[in-house]
Amino acid sequence: MTQEEISVPRRPSQHSNVAQLLRCPIIKFIGHIMSYLTFILLIAVATFRLDKDDEEVENPDQWKVRAHQIWSYDFRSQFFGECKQVYHYGLRDYFRSYYNIMDWASVSLYLGAFALRIFVDLRVQATEKIFNYQLKYALTLLQNASSIMSDGRDIFDANMEADPQHNYVAYRNQLLSNHTAYWLRGCRLWWAPDDPEYISDCLFALANVLSFARVSYLMPAWELLGPLQISLARMINDIIRFMALFFLMLIAFVVGLTNLYWYFSRMIVSVDTKNVAPSTTYATVRYASTVPAFRR
Repeated sequence: MTQEEISVPRRPSQHSNVAQLLRCPIIKFIGHIMSYLTFILLIAVATFRLDKDDEEVENPDQWKVRAHQIWSYDFRSQFFGECKQVYHYGLRDYFRSYYNIMDWASVSLYLGAFALRIFVDLRVQATEKIFNYQLKYALTLLQNASSIMSDGRDIFDANMEADPQHNYVAYRNQLLSNHTAYWLRGCRLWWAPDDPEYISDCLFALANVLSFARVSYLMPAWELLGPLQISLARMINDIIRFMALFFLMLIAFVVGLTNLYWYFSRMIVSVDTKNVAPSTTYATVRYASTVPAFRR
C-alpha cells in the first residue's frame, strides 16, 4: 500500500491530527519504503517458488490468487502513482530524473508482459474449444461406428481399414499436428523461439531487474552506504576513461603479438598418446639428445 492509499481516509478531515501526521515527510518516506519493499518481497517470493510442486501446498489455487491480488494491487498503485507524478511535474521535468525513467521502463515492461500472457490465455482457450468440439465428433464416430461411419467416411483415409479405434487415433493425431494445436502444447521444449510466453518471461525478468535496481535510489538515505554510492557515482566517468585507455593498450598488445606469431597459428601439432610405451619415449628422447640440432 502506497502513500496514496494511506492518505485516502484522511481526505475528509484535512486538518486533523492524523492528516498532519501523514503529511509529515518522514511518514511519507517510510510509507514509500515499506510499499516498495513489499513489492520487491512479492517478486522474490514469486520467483523462488517457481520450482515448487503445487501438490505439496494446501489449497494452491487459493494461495496463488491471493498472491496475485496483492501483487497486482501494489502494481496498480505504483502505476497510478507514476501517472500522478507525470501530471504534477510535467513530462519534461519528470523525465529529467534517471530513476523516473527507470520506473516507467519497469512499468511498461510489466504491462507488456501481462498483455502477452493475456493474449496467450485467450488463444489457449479458443484452441481448447475448437479441439474439444472436434474431439467430441471423433468420439461420436468411435462410439457409433456402425451407423455414422458411412456418413463420416470422407474425413478419414480411404485406404484405411474399417477399424474405429484406428480411425479415431488417426483423426486425433491429425488434429494435434495442425497449426492451431500449437497452443495446446504444455511442454516448453516444443515451443517456438518467438513464443509469446517466452517474450513475456523476458519482459518480466527485465522488469524485475529494474525493480531491484531501483532500490539504489533509497541507499543515499543510509549513512553507511549513502556516501559510498555518491562517491561511486562520481567515479563512473573516471572509470569509463580508465577502461578506454586499458582497452586501447590491450588492443595494441594483441596487434603486436599477432604480428609476431601469425605464422605459427597455421601450424597444427598433433600428439598421439595411444599405444606409446614408456621405453619408446625414453629411447626417443635419448636419441634426440645425441643429434646436434637438439643440443643447446
